[in-house]
Amino acid sequence: MVKKRGVSVPGLKTFEGPAQLWRRVAAFVVDLLVIDLFFVSSFRGFFEGVVPAGFSASMTFFEANLDLARSLSVVVGLIAFLVLLYFSVLQFRVGQTLGQYFFGVYVKSEGKVLSFWQCVLSNLTFVPFFPFLILWVVDPLHMFFSVKGQRLMQRFAKVVVVQRYLV
Repeated sequence: MVKKRGVSVPGLKTFEGPAQLWRRVAAFVVDLLVIDLFFVSSFRGFFEGVVPAGFSASMTFFEANLDLARSLSVVVGLIAFLVLLYFSVLQFRVGQTLGQYFFGVYVKSEGKVLSFWQCVLSNLTFVPFFPFLILWVVDPLHMFFSVKGQRLMQRFAKVVVVQRYLV
């Protein structure tokens, strides 16, 4: 017996399969909004009015103010750590982030039990420092060539993002 919207419905059969791309993208957008609301906005006042707009103006500013550049790097590192924890802890404890919950997808191990380190490894893409910056391009592109629809780091971590399909 399968539960549909909290009600047990006899005769409904389901199976797990790779999550649809549109669901994964929509879930990620929701997660980005949650991250912006709870993590990035907490530090927004630290950045506003400090860093000038434009790449060349910012570079000149940081070259002249190395201590401030170091402080901003620490803040960016802290935000990255919180983002990594958001994805890793929720996926490990609940099997899904808030965005994944809203779109009915979840993370499973290719083995028996999902471990915390599998979750961390699969989410290292979100660390905004070299060499992880390379993953920002390579990681999502791998989804289009993977049979299971895995990102590169998910493949290394041996995890898959799945959803339930009605038969």
